[in-house]
Amino acid sequence: MTPVLALRGRLIAAAGALFLAAGALHPGAWPLIALGTIVVSALMTAYLFFYPTAIFLRRRKVELAWWVPPGDQPGGALTVELPFSLYIALRNRGQRLLRVADTKILAGSAVTVPDALKARVPAGHEVEVTATLRAQACGMWVLHGALLTFGDPLGLFEVRAYFPSPISLKVFPKLATPRAEMLLRPQVGALHERVGAHTIRRRASCAWVSFHTSSRMACRS
Repeated sequence: MTPVLALRGRLIAAAGALFLAAGALHPGAWPLIALGTIVVSALMTAYLFFYPTAIFLRRRKVELAWWVPPGDQPGGALTVELPFSLYIALRNRGQRLLRVADTKILAGSAVTVPDALKARVPAGHEVEVTATLRAQACGMWVLHGALLTFGDPLGLFEVRAYFPSPISLKVFPKLATPRAEMLLRPQVGALHERVGAHTIRRRASCAWVSFHTSSRMACRS
C-alpha cells in the first residue's frame, strides 16, 4: 500500500516538470530550473510527511464498524423506496490525525448510496458518520464493504484501503396497513393468543474490522 498523487498533486508535479524542461531547453533560464526544483522538492517533502499514514493502515491501526438499525417492517426489514440510515464508525489507533477524503460504499445495484462521505479522525479517537441510503427494489441486498480514501492536509497525495464488512438488507414492499394497526407479538399467554400477525424487532449489530482483515471486536446495541 503506497501513497499516490491526487489530482492536485499531479497538476503540481506536471508544473514542476514543465519548469525543469523549459529551463533545460533555454540556456541561462536558471530561475525556471530553480523554481522546478523547489516544486519537486516540496512534493517529495509532502510525500515523506504523508507516508506514515500508509504504515498505520498496514499495521491495522485504523478500524471501521458500520450497522443499519432495524426497519419498521416485520422482522426489522426495511421498506422499499424509503430512506434508511447507515452508521459508520471509524477508530484511529495511530498517533496522527487521519483525513478521510472519500468513502465509497460498495452495495448491490438496487441500493442507492451517497456520492462522498468525508471525516476527520483525531489520533486515539473514534468518529461516527451517518449516511442516508435508499433501496429501489424489494429483496435481499448486501452492503459488501467500504473503500476509504485517506488524504494529506494539502490534498496532494492519497492512499486507499478496503474494509470488508458485509451487511445483509431485507427489503419489503410498503405496508398496506399502518404499523399501529398491526398486532404486536405478546410475550406471554396461551397458544391461541399468540397466533396471528406479529412483528419482531431485530437488534442491530456491528463488528470492527481493519482493511482486508476479518472481524476484530463485536459490538451490539
